[in-house]
Amino acid sequence: MPAAQSGPSDYAVVRFGDFVELRRRFPRLLLGLLLLGTGIAATLRARLGVSPYDVLHQGLADHTGLNFGQVVVGLGVLILLLWIPLRQRPGVGTIVNTLTVGFITNGVFDLLPAPSDLAARWGLLLAGLVITALGIGLYIGCGLGPGPRDG
Repeated sequence: MPAAQSGPSDYAVVRFGDFVELRRRFPRLLLGLLLLGTGIAATLRARLGVSPYDVLHQGLADHTGLNFGQVVVGLGVLILLLWIPLRQRPGVGTIVNTLTVGFITNGVFDLLPAPSDLAARWGLLLAGLVITALGIGLYIGCGLGPGPRDG
């Protein structure tokens, strides 16, 4: 039996039939990314701990003078470059995620009040975790490509 040959489409992350399918999935992608950025902003505002990548983002922001969102976008682009030797192909969702989540996080962070009460901070942290999970589920579930850190 001959060995299966691989072609360029074997490495594709995103497979959808046409632009009708893209139009159907894209709103879920955008909602998912909006929720993801909102959830990250809430966990940052709670000041009770963040995910490992967000610790890295905070540290880089502190040491470079860039804001949190700029670091998220910049590191996302750098990580996408590391996909090249892995033959991982970004999808439309990967690119939109990379270029938007950091700025969404910055915008929502600026809108959220900083609670001083510990109970309110815990509530904000828990809400942020739930919102983040919903956002990740939506943007990955739409099948338009993983985020740069998910690939």
